[in-house]
Amino acid sequence: MKPISSCGPRGLYAPAAIAVFLCLPAIGRGASPQFQPASQTQPSEASSAVFRAEGKLALVRFQVAGKKTDFVTDLSPGDIEIREDGVAQEVAFFEGGRLYTAQSHTDVYLLFDCSGSVQSAGLLDTHVFSAGLLDEFPNARLSIWGFSGTTLSRLSGPTRETANLAAAMEALHSLPPGGTPLYLSLTALVGQLRNAPGDSLPMIVVISDGIDTTNSSAARLAAQKAGIPIFPVNINCQLDYDGITDLSRLVGSLQRVRQLQADFVELAGPTGGKALKFESKSPANLLDRILKMMAEEVRYTYSAGYYPTSGDTNSPHKVQVVLKNSNRGKVIGGSREVTH
Repeated sequence: MKPISSCGPRGLYAPAAIAVFLCLPAIGRGASPQFQPASQTQPSEASSAVFRAEGKLALVRFQVAGKKTDFVTDLSPGDIEIREDGVAQEVAFFEGGRLYTAQSHTDVYLLFDCSGSVQSAGLLDTHVFSAGLLDEFPNARLSIWGFSGTTLSRLSGPTRETANLAAAMEALHSLPPGGTPLYLSLTALVGQLRNAPGDSLPMIVVISDGIDTTNSSAARLAAQKAGIPIFPVNINCQLDYDGITDLSRLVGSLQRVRQLQADFVELAGPTGGKALKFESKSPANLLDRILKMMAEEVRYTYSAGYYPTSGDTNSPHKVQVVLKNSNRGKVIGGSREVTH
């Protein structure tokens, strides 16, 4: 990569990735899954993943909300500092906003839980890909993944070919349903993105009813360390209360569901993401709506990077983007852990 000083306002290359992760209820699903390597059904298509700092450029994704809640779109490299353990670093890369238009690929990973409840709800039947991201961003690509039981399956690598994407969505129906602990699955996904080679910054949209009795803290911490924002989408699914005849037990179950869903939505803030909400129940054009919402997020996203100093300790370091003039607004995201 070239230094900032050698390029104009078009910015530099910085692959970005967005992962969309669809999970359904996880109450009473038994033992934790032993995650297996993802199957590569289309090995000819390259995949992108989050940067691993080993003498390479360390990238950080962030947005800036203005004083009037509008996003700031006119930042330049001189407006920010990248600090590692509180010490300012030289900004070697900057991309995003109106002045430094992103030229890199934006790879959107759609990862679906292929449980029977998802298929019966018809959430896998909407094949709207051109609207939203693909229409607005010529550098955007989509990748379809399926999750079932203990296996991740890649059904389409990053592509803009809608025929390939539609075929991949159809293939989701052929995957056998399996248990899906929400937070264990999310933690595993973050780990795969963080540890894979390449320079990119994923954004994960978690579409779920949030009903998972396991603890969300591990998933939240993993996402924070990796600098991966989470965008929860709390969908409305038909929950099974058959067999509960006692009114107090039923009320208690409903209160527990509400608390679990609140915990799920609260994943957004600490990771630099945002809860994506619909007016009422999940719309029939769910995928279309999600892609349009994420287009808004991509539109106001910056990427900045620096070159960590190589060393022999291989220890973690806290990296944070700060505004030199705090009156410009508030940084959303802009933090991660880099090991070198």
